[in-house]
Amino acid sequence: MIWHSTRRSEEGTMCHPVDGSSWKEFDQNYPKFSREPRNVRLGLAADETSLMLSLLIPGLKSPGKDIDVFLRPLVEELKQLCQTRVHTKDAATNTFFTMKAALLWTINDYPARSSLSGWSGHGYKACPTCNEDTPSISVTNKIVCVGHRRFLAANHPLRKNLNFNGKQEIRPPPRQFSNADIKA
Repeated sequence: MIWHSTRRSEEGTMCHPVDGSSWKEFDQNYPKFSREPRNVRLGLAADETSLMLSLLIPGLKSPGKDIDVFLRPLVEELKQLCQTRVHTKDAATNTFFTMKAALLWTINDYPARSSLSGWSGHGYKACPTCNEDTPSISVTNKIVCVGHRRFLAANHPLRKNLNFNGKQEIRPPPRQFSNADIKA
């Protein structure tokens, strides 16, 4: 449980998530959490059909898009591990400590992202980067996101290219959402 605090890789080499920028930024933002090396940082891996191996229910009774029913207990337990004191025994040292846990990463495909976040994974507002400013059109019974040339530099030659939709791209990139915007 404390390997990450005693055996970091050489500078510039990533052999474990502890060597990554997310872990380091988390440690800087939450120094009280980071002082206890036995605290747990978690990653949730999910996809549309099998959210977690322990909850895999194949066949006709599969939860499918109603996976939130199975996520509620996980969310409640994570809240408890993050907000309250959980008295835990360290079997290696035969001592007790107050353990906390934090969800540091989620790894998922787009359909699972929709299930986990509540943001649409299809339709006119499906682009996770453009958010509410998604430029979408209907093409042969499918909805496609267009206009990603707007992320290019203002003077990029592809912005002036008419081969995409017959128009130059003059719009600025979509607005960036702050944490307060997202929580509202």
